[in-house]
Amino acid sequence: MRELESTISRAAVSAPGNVIRAADVQFLHPAETPVVKPHEPLTSLRDAERVHILRVLEQLGWNKKQAAKVLEISRGTLYRKILEYELKPSQPDPRPVAGAPSQL
Repeated sequence: MRELESTISRAAVSAPGNVIRAADVQFLHPAETPVVKPHEPLTSLRDAERVHILRVLEQLGWNKKQAAKVLEISRGTLYRKILEYELKPSQPDPRPVAGAPSQL
């Protein structure tokens, strides 16, 4: 059941719209040999991890609980990686903070 939930979560994150298409679940059947295009710069595992974590966080509106589930890591590990990579949202969260004074 957990694997199914994780798969659906990953597909929802990778889907560009509100509908999950077959192309959005290609990660279930990866190609036998990954193809690296010669013009693509190679990055370190650390940089790739940083970019991927940031992409997931941005797509989920920085919902750390959902991001940790999609990334299949604990929330504690996610918080540690956010600090380690000094990740910050690209846009401020438009939702009001609980307990903050209203600006009406």
